[in-house]
Amino acid sequence: MFSNGNADPSRDTRTDILSGRISLSSFKGIAACGGFSYGDVLGAGQGWAKSVLLHPQTRAQFAEFFTRADTFTLGICNGCQFLSRLKEIIPGAQNWPSFERNISEQYEARVCMVEVLDDPQAPSVFLHEMVGTTMPIATGTWLHILLLINQHTLMKS
Repeated sequence: MFSNGNADPSRDTRTDILSGRISLSSFKGIAACGGFSYGDVLGAGQGWAKSVLLHPQTRAQFAEFFTRADTFTLGICNGCQFLSRLKEIIPGAQNWPSFERNISEQYEARVCMVEVLDDPQAPSVFLHEMVGTTMPIATGTWLHILLLINQHTLMKS
């Protein structure tokens, strides 16, 4: 996806950041994808987030990345859970939800309508031509997609 957009993606991991092999200072974007990191289950992102929050140098790198005006972040599945648990170091994320077990303890989905909003202070690299669009989004335990562009969420439910 990023290669098609003239980006120069690299496949680096949390371990590369924790070990100091790479630094987020050289990146413009982060795609935190889910799948089977820590298992594809509710709560998996919490373990991933703790590996950032409990390591001071890694925490500082992520906090700095999130405050830069020239960055974007995309969280999918466990990656969305991961980002929701980092909200204390993401400007503007104080009201983000956390993903918790529901009463049935089974997968449940809901459909909601979202509208793509315009924020001239933080133009979206993903949604810039979609401002004003409303669309149904199916959400569930691990079907959440969170877009954080320049410290702002650009979709509202």
